[in-house]
Amino acid sequence: MVSSRKDGFGTCLRLLGGFELRVEGTAVTVPTASERIVAFLALHDGQASRPLVAGTLWPNAPEDKSRGSLRSAIWRLQVVAKGVVQATTTNLRLAASVRVDIDECRDLAARSAEQPKDCTDRDARMLCAMLSADLLPGWYEDWVILESERWRQVRLHDLETVARRLIDVGRYADAVLVALEAKDAEPLRESARAVLIEAHLRQGNRNEALRQYETYRKVMAEELGLEPTGRLHQLVEGLEQVSPEPAFR
Repeated sequence: MVSSRKDGFGTCLRLLGGFELRVEGTAVTVPTASERIVAFLALHDGQASRPLVAGTLWPNAPEDKSRGSLRSAIWRLQVVAKGVVQATTTNLRLAASVRVDIDECRDLAARSAEQPKDCTDRDARMLCAMLSADLLPGWYEDWVILESERWRQVRLHDLETVARRLIDVGRYADAVLVALEAKDAEPLRESARAVLIEAHLRQGNRNEALRQYETYRKVMAEELGLEPTGRLHQLVEGLEQVSPEPAFR
C-alpha cells in the first residue's frame, strides 16, 4: 500500500506544469496510457467506473479493445507504482494516500482567502507559482482540453479572490504579487486588471495604477476595439495623467 507522510515523501502526483509521479521522493517513469489513467482519476474526484475510463481514454476503439487496453495499462502501472490505483471489476480508484498538487493548490487558495492574515510570504509565492501553471501542457485529448479550460477559470477566480482578501487586510504588496499573476494569465480579463489597479492604489503607487489602466485600454482597443468599462475608469478617475481622449481613434 502506498503511504503519504508529512515529510514530503510518500506518493505525490503533479499535474500542474506537466505530469510527474513521485514515490518516496523518487520520480517514477510511467507508461503513457497509465499516466492518462492516473490523471483522469485525479481530476474526477479520485474514482471512476471502468467503462467511463476506457471509453474516454480510447474513444475510437471498439468496446472490447478499449477494455483490454485499460487492463493492460493498469497492469503496467502496477509494475512501476503498485497501489497508486486500486482496481475492482467495475471501478478504479486513486489511492487516498496520493497527494495531488492541484488539490493542495485549491486548499491553499481557500485557506489564504479565508484567513489572509495567516498567509505567509512563502504561501503567497507558492500559490502564485501553482496557480500560474497550466494543467497537463502538451496533452491534447478532448477530456484534457475540457479540464484545462475548467482549471483556467478556477485559477483566475482563486487568484482574484485571494488578491482581494489580501487588500482587505492591508497586505498590499502581496496582493499586487497575486493580482499580477491573474493579469498575466488573462490580459483581457477586466476583473483581474481591476484588482491589480486597486492594489497599486491602496499601496500608494498611483503611477503604477495608471500605467496598468492605460496598458489595458491599449490592449482592449487593439484586440477587441473596445474601451474599459466605466467601473474600471472610476478606479483611476481624477488622476492627473488620465487622458480624456480614447486610446485609439
